[in-house]
Amino acid sequence: MRFAPLLGIGLTLSLTLGCRNPQDNGVTVYNSPPNATITSPANDATFYEGQPITFTGSVNDDGNIDDLLVIWQSSIDGELSVAAPPDPAGNVELTTGSLTPGVQIITLLVFDSEQLNGEDFVSLSIEDLPDNPTLTIVHPVSGEYSTEDESFTFQAKVSDAQDASEDIQVKIDSDLDGEICSVLADAAGLATCADVLTPGDHKLTFTATDKEGFTAKRDAVFTVVAGTEIDDDGDGFTESNGDCDDDDKKIHPGATELPNFVDDDCDGVIDDNTNIYDDDGDGQTEADGDCDDDDPLRFKNNPEVVDGIDNDCDTKVDNGTEVYDDDGDGFTENNGDCDDDDKRIYPNATETPNGVDDDCDNLIDEGTVFYDDDGDGFSELNGDCNDADAEIAPNRTEIYDLKDNDCNGLVDDGTDGADDDGDGKSEQEGDCDDTDPDITPGKPEVVDGKDNDCNGKIDDGTNAYDDDGDGVSENEGDCDDTDKRIYPNAPEIQDGKDNNCNGKIDEGGTNYDDDGDGQTEDDGDCNDADSSIYTGAQEKCDDGKDSDCDGSKDEENASGCTTFYKDADGDNYGKAGTGRCLCAGGEGQWDVKSSNDCDDTDDRARPGQQAYFTTPRNGGGWDFNCASGEEKQFTAKAGCSTTGTDCVTSPDGWDGSAPACGATEAWSTDCSICWRACCTDRNTVKTQACR
Repeated sequence: MRFAPLLGIGLTLSLTLGCRNPQDNGVTVYNSPPNATITSPANDATFYEGQPITFTGSVNDDGNIDDLLVIWQSSIDGELSVAAPPDPAGNVELTTGSLTPGVQIITLLVFDSEQLNGEDFVSLSIEDLPDNPTLTIVHPVSGEYSTEDESFTFQAKVSDAQDASEDIQVKIDSDLDGEICSVLADAAGLATCADVLTPGDHKLTFTATDKEGFTAKRDAVFTVVAGTEIDDDGDGFTESNGDCDDDDKKIHPGATELPNFVDDDCDGVIDDNTNIYDDDGDGQTEADGDCDDDDPLRFKNNPEVVDGIDNDCDTKVDNGTEVYDDDGDGFTENNGDCDDDDKRIYPNATETPNGVDDDCDNLIDEGTVFYDDDGDGFSELNGDCNDADAEIAPNRTEIYDLKDNDCNGLVDDGTDGADDDGDGKSEQEGDCDDTDPDITPGKPEVVDGKDNDCNGKIDDGTNAYDDDGDGVSENEGDCDDTDKRIYPNAPEIQDGKDNNCNGKIDEGGTNYDDDGDGQTEDDGDCNDADSSIYTGAQEKCDDGKDSDCDGSKDEENASGCTTFYKDADGDNYGKAGTGRCLCAGGEGQWDVKSSNDCDDTDDRARPGQQAYFTTPRNGGGWDFNCASGEEKQFTAKAGCSTTGTDCVTSPDGWDGSAPACGATEAWSTDCSICWRACCTDRNTVKTQACR
């Protein structure tokens, strides 16, 4: 705990004044500030950007330790967390990997229930790590395309936190045509190139690479339209859509066929559906007088029959037959016309007060103001306001039946069921204020200080009402007014809800995926501040990360590894079949990249060996230079010759044939005269050496 000296003096004074006999009625109890201590990491420690850092500490107070509020704060990043209460022993902990690079002052603050506080702090250095470049595709954008044999200009915008734009290489690849181009960006960060692509839907991959080898990739879909897909005459159809003459925009599928001896609609038939084409095959065209060229039963001078159509094209239907409408009122005798000489009389005609059966229903003047339709003794002309209901007439008594029984223009007036305020409900129907049309059962509640829906509550269900009783309404920021645990600045708990209404659910907890990699700490993510780190991720060489959260870095078979072979005898040559893909050599005996050692149990045996040896390899055999055979060092056979009166050896060598590798036999280096001739002296022995 790093308190100023005066704070210590104040604490001693408070304790001295507060220590009085509890039996004394005048005792005064003073509260002391809580204490905070950071136990790790050490002051002036150094970490890398994104590296998880676990802060631990302890707090204590003279009050209830469960009432303490613990806050971790950064001098650069601000408040890191409002931590859960300390455990019973006063221990507190925070792990984060999202501190901003630079010198950070991390402060542990603790507040008691009376807002007295204590604090401790440590200084840390967060070292910046290189970043990937950024890449944005400028062209093509959505909707851009090219046509066959047409050049298109591709462009991307790049930048990098460490490197100049001119040092960033941009490569563009197509899944159909392969590499399109590879160019450096200009000072404005624009990389531009043009090319002609084959027709089809291309998946383009833009890759930006900075000087450190860090990359960024973006994909785009780009279409090159084939020539047969192009509408040459601008009529909205291409050859592939069925345009039978793509040089004439008047000719295309669906075009109106004209009498011009041309197949305008590309259906294979010329002039069909025009007035010079006999569409129904009855021998006449519209130009010849056919009044319906879709019906072979209708044409000029065809005999008329009773079939409901104009067979002879004289504009009359069934004329000259017994079913013809003589008075032109739309009905024949066969249709029920009771007077086919008067066009005002026919079935369903409007009955008028004229003493005639206008509608042919055998009743005269029914439904008119002269006729008493309901038999109550009154017609409309006599004041009956509903001549279809015998309970309604001018002399009837008003009763509660939702009708205007006495035809005075008021429904149920003078009864308990009357709706006095005209809102559709009476007191009998639950209207709690029948003098106010804004108040009635089922009325939507609005913010007006009234019980609009008569449920005994004022303004309930509106944004101004605190429905869940947490002290905050929707108008005051409550994002779920049905749950009293949810309101602005409420403590966030791990319950799958946005308790504090900040748009995030369970943030800061172990079940929240802070880095968006699909795993939380509860799922096993060992660094929830780095999206490349999670269980099952691909380990990468030399990135300083435990990407798959198994406790190890730069593991065997990680991405970017190199094959090393076992060199058991230390001769810098490895044995075939022992390869392991490692991020670096030196793991045990796997420290060489060659695999052509012919005996890895004997350091004398290795490719390129120049020396010869008189003992075999440890693994057997005499092939020390790995040339797939043995080579003897000494092969000469000794010989003698006469020089004047002397005998000399020419050359030194074996008395017989060259012995096997490792064998020791006689070796002659001199000659002497024996029996008047030169002969070799077996004056030494030699062991045959091989490689």
